[in-house]
Amino acid sequence: MGKHLTFILFKTFLLSTIITIVLIFLLLSSRTFEHYRRSCDMSGIFFGVGIMYTLFMTLGSTTVYLNFITRIRENYFYSLVTFILLPLLIALAMTLTFGDIIQQWKEYSAMILPYFIVLIIYFQKFRKSKYCNKL
Repeated sequence: MGKHLTFILFKTFLLSTIITIVLIFLLLSSRTFEHYRRSCDMSGIFFGVGIMYTLFMTLGSTTVYLNFITRIRENYFYSLVTFILLPLLIALAMTLTFGDIIQQWKEYSAMILPYFIVLIIYFQKFRKSKYCNKL
């Protein structure tokens, strides 16, 4: 079961990083030429911040190993909390730290949403797997 959970975290990190990079690339390529003429272009920083978001949220997802405890593994709500709660708090804290969410909400959502979508998909697969019912 430990290998299975580690593989879930690895696949979540890998897939969400790829999706995040593609989404940020699409968002930045849709900007007009006028945008680049009026301001300093530091748009490439979003790639590094996006990878950093997914890395920190993956490190925060190590609470999935609490599913070794039978009481947590058998309860759907507790199992969901071990997958989602800490990465959600990390994403919220990092977004509030970097500030100016209102003007760049598309970029922030492109960094955060792919991780949670992929994580929820793997959570559902974990709940249906043989590991969830017995150790």
